Amino acid sequence: MKELLNDRTIIITCGGTAGHIYPAVNLKEEWKKRYNRSHVLFVGSFYGMERTFFAKYQLHYYLLKTRGLAEKKFTDKVSAVFLLMQSLGVSFGILKKYSPAIVVGAGGYASGSMCLAAALKGIPILLMEQNYTLGLANKYLLPFAKGVAIGLPNPEYMKKKKFRYTGNPIRKEFIEGDWTYEPIRDGRFSVLAFGGSQGSHNINNHMVDSLPMLKERKNDIFIMHQTGLRDYLNTKEYYRQEGIMSDVQSYFEHIYDNYRRASLIICRAGATTISEIIATGRPAILMPLMIAGKAHQYPNAFFMESNNLAWILDERKVRTRNFVRAILHAMNHPEELSAMSEKMKKFAKPNAAADIADWAVEIVSEKYKQDGLEDRGEEDD
Repeated sequence: MKELLNDRTIIITCGGTAGHIYPAVNLKEEWKKRYNRSHVLFVGSFYGMERTFFAKYQLHYYLLKTRGLAEKKFTDKVSAVFLLMQSLGVSFGILKKYSPAIVVGAGGYASGSMCLAAALKGIPILLMEQNYTLGLANKYLLPFAKGVAIGLPNPEYMKKKKFRYTGNPIRKEFIEGDWTYEPIRDGRFSVLAFGGSQGSHNINNHMVDSLPMLKERKNDIFIMHQTGLRDYLNTKEYYRQEGIMSDVQSYFEHIYDNYRRASLIICRAGATTISEIIATGRPAILMPLMIAGKAHQYPNAFFMESNNLAWILDERKVRTRNFVRAILHAMNHPEELSAMSEKMKKFAKPNAAADIADWAVEIVSEKYKQDGLEDRGEEDD
């Protein structure tokens, strides 16, 4: 099987958000580690962030002119359907050129046309669902898929044969090394606050507004705050004025180092972030995005809170005093944080990329048997 797959292409289609792209890239790294001569081709949308991401990381890729269908006006949906049909034709052309052994749909609307084309051509499909609930694209593609690798353990899916709880592939830096949790490090309670690579204006505002009330504990607390570019200078100045020990940056290049130091994380509830929190055993205050098109974040956060792994604050309702109260509660109850961290171990999936790759090989092997193809005598390592 190893020789057969070394000679074949695997297509990974994904896009829209970093939450779909990063797990796909981590899967690619695992695949190339096993089959170094194989060709991994990425397919995304011309309109998503993958357009920049794929080029930056020098991946081999195609971009389709396709858009999402969710939360749009009728005219936008008509346009999206037209683009889907158009990109379906392009997808057939890509499949004909590369003849992939399997297509992995890593989520996002960009995966729709390529996975559908693969299904119509009889090419096996494996889906990845990073969030607690299925996204729209994966709901539509489910009947055509051989399986769905889920990133978070939703009991509704886990009892169905087509689903496996594999976890989300995350960067190795969040897995390797010593991740022992200590509520107090270097004599201080360390808070890591961020809202994704672009920052969150709401989280930034809540953090800044809380500083005067946290000033009484300034000798006990250290805050690491990723603001994004827009709020960086103003936020940094607020920390300076309040005299609270901090590290304020527009972007943390190696944020896993900040995770390692963190006693508490304050962040959104995207699937990749949730998986990183679980893998590192860091308790969190989650502020899920509640806007149209981001409804998947609340179920992610609810899973964490219902299993006593995190707390939820609704950004539409929370006031500064409640925000500060949540931070102080965490500071004053280190035993509760340690219990949260310990409990995360049973949900951690450090081998997610390997498990998904194994499943892909299993699906391809079954397809080869059906097609009467034989291995060339060399077993997988």
